Amino acid sequence: MSERPVLIMIAVTKRSLAMPATTPESQALTFRILTALDKLARHENGTLTDEAVAAIEPACDRFVELHTEIMKLAPKRAGPFDPAQRCKDFEPARKVFEKPDTFEVFANLNPSLREAEKLCSRYGRRAAEAAS
Repeated sequence: MSERPVLIMIAVTKRSLAMPATTPESQALTFRILTALDKLARHENGTLTDEAVAAIEPACDRFVELHTEIMKLAPKRAGPFDPAQRCKDFEPARKVFEKPDTFEVFANLNPSLREAEKLCSRYGRRAAEAAS
């Protein structure tokens, strides 16, 4: 899987994190988001690097609008959380995010995505560390 959809998500996340968390719920969400980003950057087989995450600028309004439109492909569900079902629900949106043309549209709105992509490890963390 390409790191491109993750880079797009990080730009949207950075925009959200730029707004101060004022309630206990928003502070907890901010902590969960930061923890998830840290895990992505540290995954031993992942291509995402700390430098790539740092290079990404927060998303602009138009960027968020496009992201929101694509995310509408994933249905909202009430009731208990089922991880397997959520993965299936996000499949249509994931396919759109995986298209090269989609990344280019987002990168035109936020050129820092191209720089971040260059900073990602091509072979995963384990292979990159073994080579050094």
